[in-house]
Amino acid sequence: GVYVIVDWHDHNAEQHVDQSYAFFRVVSEKYGHSPNIIFETFNEPENQLWSQVIKPYHTKIVEAIRAHSQNLIILGTRTWSQDVDEAAGDPVVGDNLAY
Repeated sequence: GVYVIVDWHDHNAEQHVDQSYAFFRVVSEKYGHSPNIIFETFNEPENQLWSQVIKPYHTKIVEAIRAHSQNLIILGTRTWSQDVDEAAGDPVVGDNLAY
């Protein structure tokens, strides 16, 4: 089978929370029942701070997706998703989340 990553590709997604929230709410409601859909809420953040900026953004967007789907959600980390150690030390609360 084919897996599809539904991605919010925006290096400054924290500046577009309302748009991202609305997008993932609609897409997860329509496609979240399909097990081959993977969500990625923030593709490759640049230099934003994890705990103060990226994590709160992810927490909000995960809420929109979880209202309709329990599928895997990929959560981007600082420095183009390289600094996963920060996320591991201060993770977003929830299940089926990956960094």
